[in-house]
Amino acid sequence: MSVPQGLLPDSSPLIGAAKLGKLRLVRLLLEGGAQVNESNPGGETPLLAVCKALRGEPTGPGTLKLLRYLLDNQADPNAQDRSGRTALMYSCMERVELR
Repeated sequence: MSVPQGLLPDSSPLIGAAKLGKLRLVRLLLEGGAQVNESNPGGETPLLAVCKALRGEPTGPGTLKLLRYLLDNQADPNAQDRSGRTALMYSCMERVELR
């Protein structure tokens, strides 16, 4: 089984969907019982995954909707990965414009 580039084989479906910016899939997984603050072995949560995956890409309305959806569903903006960084730190590093 091949793993899409950038996804860890030990990453959850929710984190993978968030990293790929798939709002509909994220919504389905959360409605199906996935935990919004689950993390992979690197400490990455779905919210962190979105912010890390941007890598300087333009922030479109879909990304903003995904970020807002995660936050509206109690995603912890203060969760830290193994490096001690939060979603806000990655957002600033990648120059994400949150409106």
